[in-house]
Amino acid sequence: MNAFFLRIGCVAPDVSAEQLEADFTDIADALFDLPGITDPDLELDANEHSLTFSMTLEAAGEADAMVLAITAARTALHMAGKGTPGWEDHYRMATQDVARQTSHDQMTA
Repeated sequence: MNAFFLRIGCVAPDVSAEQLEADFTDIADALFDLPGITDPDLELDANEHSLTFSMTLEAAGEADAMVLAITAARTALHMAGKGTPGWEDHYRMATQDVARQTSHDQMTA
């Protein structure tokens, strides 16, 4: 298994900035409660109607890490009550970045 750092960008163009701000704490709390995630973080850009999930996790390879990270982001949204039918229309996964952590990265993090 390898450690990977991932960022998942999620846009919600049809959700008001006020609603995003109101949802932020519940989504962040849900992300922080997920097992298997190290150093979770959630950023909000209300002006851009976007959330950025970041985390480190263990996976066999980049593809597996990406699947786990997207699943974590979706699970956090669901746990925060955003898992209603059609939620994908409101919170769309827009960007994904993955980087394998080296032993040097882990020592300086």
